[in-house]
Amino acid sequence: MMKQANDFGGGFYDDPVVYDILAAPGTQDELDVLESVVEEWAAPVGGPRLWLEPACGTGRCLRGWAARGRRAVGFDVSGTMVADARRRLRRRGLADFAEARVADMADCGGLLPPGTVDVAYLPDNSFRHLPDDAAALAHLDGMAKLLRPGGVYVVGISLTNPEGEEPDEDVWTASRGGIRVTRVVNYLPPETGAPGPRLERVISHLVVQRSGREEHRDHVYDLRTYTPRQWEELLAGSGLRRLASLDRLGMPRAGRDLLYQLEVLARRA
Repeated sequence: MMKQANDFGGGFYDDPVVYDILAAPGTQDELDVLESVVEEWAAPVGGPRLWLEPACGTGRCLRGWAARGRRAVGFDVSGTMVADARRRLRRRGLADFAEARVADMADCGGLLPPGTVDVAYLPDNSFRHLPDDAAALAHLDGMAKLLRPGGVYVVGISLTNPEGEEPDEDVWTASRGGIRVTRVVNYLPPETGAPGPRLERVISHLVVQRSGREEHRDHVYDLRTYTPRQWEELLAGSGLRRLASLDRLGMPRAGRDLLYQLEVLARRA
């Protein structure tokens, strides 16, 4: 089950170099899919679109959009990540097309003038870092305020089987510039029907190899879980509505049970 959630602190997210090495591979293919989704589901516009990347990290999508000549804005709660994203944009000569700002996902409605965002994209289960319904609704309502009529917000999320989930593990490796990073992540879902917060425990172990040395880093964090019904109820109480549920290649879900899906959302009429 490939979840690839971003963790907000500890051995992965506090190191922009390591983070970008792991997060950036495959971005161009991912943005190709996103552009096909936008072509299908967003209303046409008369001029250039404005693209928004919540929880932008080191700005992998910002760089990809800017390199394609798109106007883009990203935001992240981490000043360290935003500073790194800005440096990477400047280094590549892309700062005229894209910018990164510090902001919280639960308080993003005033980030830009209302109704100016054409496309927003939040992949990799980053939505599930919002700790409760109040924060999740605040984020969705903020995004509804930012979207123009006809714009779309694409959220990549793994929904939880209401009958329960088994523990799972992801392992992936990436390298760049003499640095090799391996990440092993164990996912421990909440007990089915258990009272209390709906939290999946995530245990992350990093192995960073560079300059002949090997460094190990551990971090533990939680992701909030949503069954399909809980997700639908959350959307029903928000300023956004669902246009489509797609697989990671942008194809309609069509009743399939997906490990990860792209939810295409738009402002309510």
